[in-house]
Amino acid sequence: MEEEKKPRPRSASIGGARAISTVLLVVAVAFAGWTGFLWLRASSDDSRAYVADRDAVLQTGYRDIATLTSLDYRQPDAGLKRWADVSAGPLHEQLAQTSQPTKQQLAAAKTVTTGTVVDASVTELDARAGTATVIASVRVVVTPVSGKPVTKRNRLRAELMRTADGWKLSSLGQVPMGGV
Repeated sequence: MEEEKKPRPRSASIGGARAISTVLLVVAVAFAGWTGFLWLRASSDDSRAYVADRDAVLQTGYRDIATLTSLDYRQPDAGLKRWADVSAGPLHEQLAQTSQPTKQQLAAAKTVTTGTVVDASVTELDARAGTATVIASVRVVVTPVSGKPVTKRNRLRAELMRTADGWKLSSLGQVPMGGV
């Protein structure tokens, strides 16, 4: 004799589905909470701000050191304005004081200098104080009005300061070359 299969009560299958739904909901809420916590922690992480400052300083160093090592005797006013635009603090004041003698020297020398930063590195960064130091290897091509261009290689150290307009160079000088 064949046993009759008894149908499962409907309430038991609904109860199982409800339990699975509840577990899935709890897992989804826990996952959303955890990822929200991680996102919040990452967005307020000081190291992200430090990395952004370091990158801005390095980019400014590359661009502005090249600017300060480039000048065309035929357009001294434009060149000196570019120098003023990328400088701040003591360097800016020094450039403002020496602009007329520099124009006269350039006119007499009749050279065009073009600086290119070959490599640079941020060696110091104090984001709270708004100061930084960059060292750079610079290739400067000096082209006289008559004659062949001469390439010079310099190692420069630049101090930067944060201004309302972003990072600017506050000093620029040679790094002494020494024997190893």
